[in-house]
Amino acid sequence: MASIDKFNDHCWRDVIPQADLELYSGWRRESFVGARPALLAIDLYDLVYRGGPHSPYELNARYPNSCGIYAHRAIAPTKRLFAAARRAGIPIFYSTQDIRAHNRPPDAESTRRQAFVPSDGYGSITSSAPSRRTS
Repeated sequence: MASIDKFNDHCWRDVIPQADLELYSGWRRESFVGARPALLAIDLYDLVYRGGPHSPYELNARYPNSCGIYAHRAIAPTKRLFAAARRAGIPIFYSTQDIRAHNRPPDAESTRRQAFVPSDGYGSITSSAPSRRTS
């Protein structure tokens, strides 16, 4: 168990600015892994890999939802994480926004972004881990 004082001692500490950690400090809490852990894979859309391993600034005009180099750098660690979860028998749940018409109230959106999203871009990566999609 990690005490509340150690809450921000996560694997991303070296990539998240201190100001952001302070901004979200109100959500600090004791953390632990319970008796029945699971891996939750959120928003592993094909479209975040589009355009290849380049800066999102370079890709935004053509691939507005691409995470570019950041998504591509995450492929190998994500594959290792998924493999470890499978070896340990930990269930893996994939989650994304449900876009079915009757699933949420009208005008309820998860983001205010007004970018075009290709209809085929929400294919989730469900076999083992992200692929190296470049287009």
